[in-house]
Amino acid sequence: MTTEVGTATAAEPGTSDAPRAQVADGALAPQQSVLARLQGVPVTIRKYLLSADLDARHKKIFDEHGIAKDDQDMVYYTELQTFFGEILLADFPDRAWVRLDWDDAQEDKALALVTDILGYVFLPAQAHLGDVSGLISELGGDTKKYPEKQLELRRVSFADGAKEIAEAAALDGLGDDMRKRLAHIIESRLRSVRDDVEVKEMLMKAKKTGGMELSEADADKVIGMLSSKVRMTSFTEQVEEKKSPAEAAAPSTEAPKRELAPIEIKKLYSGTPEEQEAIGKRLERFSKVTEGDPAKMRDAYYQVLYPPDGRPTDPMYVVAGLLAMADKDRISEALQEDERYRNILMEYLKDKGGDELVAEYQVDPTTPRFMNIFFQFLLRGIAGYDEKESARFL
Repeated sequence: MTTEVGTATAAEPGTSDAPRAQVADGALAPQQSVLARLQGVPVTIRKYLLSADLDARHKKIFDEHGIAKDDQDMVYYTELQTFFGEILLADFPDRAWVRLDWDDAQEDKALALVTDILGYVFLPAQAHLGDVSGLISELGGDTKKYPEKQLELRRVSFADGAKEIAEAAALDGLGDDMRKRLAHIIESRLRSVRDDVEVKEMLMKAKKTGGMELSEADADKVIGMLSSKVRMTSFTEQVEEKKSPAEAAAPSTEAPKRELAPIEIKKLYSGTPEEQEAIGKRLERFSKVTEGDPAKMRDAYYQVLYPPDGRPTDPMYVVAGLLAMADKDRISEALQEDERYRNILMEYLKDKGGDELVAEYQVDPTTPRFMNIFFQFLLRGIAGYDEKESARFL
């Protein structure tokens, strides 16, 4: 482990080469309080950082590694700065090494501690922090040692998410029309219609040509807020309300959907030429990266569904990956051999029909009905297609 320290993106108490006591004194009293900074992270992350579950994880780590109380405070604060975006994920190991002030003879001990923190504390929040699993592997750790369950993504409609981000940007002097225009531009980013560069151009261009005439500083503020708010959030056309037990138990008046064999997806898709072209490009890229290797395909598609760097999920990539995974029945294979995919389906089944539906799946997971439900979840719950759009596949 090196002793070089990456540059933090926000002010922190003391510097990396400051005396240990100086860092310790200032660690819990930054210029902006920890509670105030907690308000700037997604709700899911805020709850996680304040949870009894995380306390238990820390106790397990510190007990196993014999970490003293003072060192525990150093670790806690360095973790928080990483969650707040003040320290880059890749810089966490070196920053922790410097603050713990251990000598070279303790390098193996420090490496083991940092790897367990990455696995037990950071890995569940990979969608917020970035490629935690890659960093664990880079440090020589084994991701299979750690729980695979990820924190649940918050589900918000595209329209509501855009309004939230527009309000959070807190730009002064905007009339109602301009606020609506700002929300519309932000929504275009959430839907992957525009990228960050195109959004910034729209924010700064003239109002008469559809822009907002914002200063570059205000445009950067909106882009920064977008980057922060999309983490740990899944955007959909609309958020389905959970049914009460009585409603869930009531017989459905809808005609049952026919069950679908995975390979049929390819035959049923019909979209505009532009959609076909966009999905085709993504399918080609997916196939090139995974090289037809089943394990690589499962890893790549999981990252499409839950991007590790916090990007919004690309609906067309979800479809392209599904097309690739449908070939040779890779989806069924993923559900049978990969715990991540089974957990996704079982959590959705529990939310949809409770423990009874989960138990039914566990008795016979090969039933085509559950495959059909899984497709619905991918296309509606992850990609955000509404019932009419997803009917093109189902």
